Amino acid sequence: GGVLDVAGAASFDTGGAALMLNAETGHVFGGPVTLETGEATIASAGALTLQGAAASRDVTAADMEASGALVIGGGAGALALRSLAGQDLALGGAGGGFDVSQGALDLISAGSTRVEAAAGRSVRVRGGTSLAGLGDVTLKADEGVTFEAGGAEFAGALDIESGGMVVGDASALTTGGATTSEAAGDVTLSAPNACGGPVSVSAAGRSVTLGSAADIVLGDVSAMSLSVEAPGGIDAQGVLTLTGDATLTAFDGLDDGQASTGLFGDVTATAAGN
Repeated sequence: GGVLDVAGAASFDTGGAALMLNAETGHVFGGPVTLETGEATIASAGALTLQGAAASRDVTAADMEASGALVIGGGAGALALRSLAGQDLALGGAGGGFDVSQGALDLISAGSTRVEAAAGRSVRVRGGTSLAGLGDVTLKADEGVTFEAGGAEFAGALDIESGGMVVGDASALTTGGATTSEAAGDVTLSAPNACGGPVSVSAAGRSVTLGSAADIVLGDVSAMSLSVEAPGGIDAQGVLTLTGDATLTAFDGLDDGQASTGLFGDVTATAAGN
């Protein structure tokens, strides 16, 4: 179809049916877009302000904001945020590439959220970002995922899919569920994180560094080398497959009684407890 160029506000009411506003170059919306629809797919060439409700949304834009109480499927629908071709995607704050402001995120409610950068681009999560209303969150980028200094909060599980590195050495993450990272580069999540479930990493042939503010539960970990530091305890419940060395440092103790291991290098374990 053609490309819409709307100078002011736009409203779409499909009576619950799906809405697809997709275009390779994106549509232009000069004012807020109100949705009373079923599943909605929207591509915007510039800034996009959404309000209203939809069963689920798939949004491709240069920038997105929420106006008013933006609810997706009564909190049960799925939200996808994607950047336009050639642009990075940033969550929280303003400036550079695709941005979703922290204030806007606080107004959004979704059952689950997928954040995906355009091909060959990266995802950055700015410090202080809270995705408390977005359910389980997936972050996907070909060129890496970076958590900037200041911390980030995820109410549910966090799934990271990176074609490059995962960098979070200066940003403490808080998650309400499991944290899973699949990366082609090194994974550095060494800040004092607070993960509400097991931490699993797939980074074959790369280095993995994990930190925790208290206890940490390890799920399956596949890597060249593994370094874990926790002031509480380290509980390895998954399968650890390493081709290099492992360094596990915990104050309250180490427990690998439930884990299967394939360790081919040296293992250094330090614990003040048992």
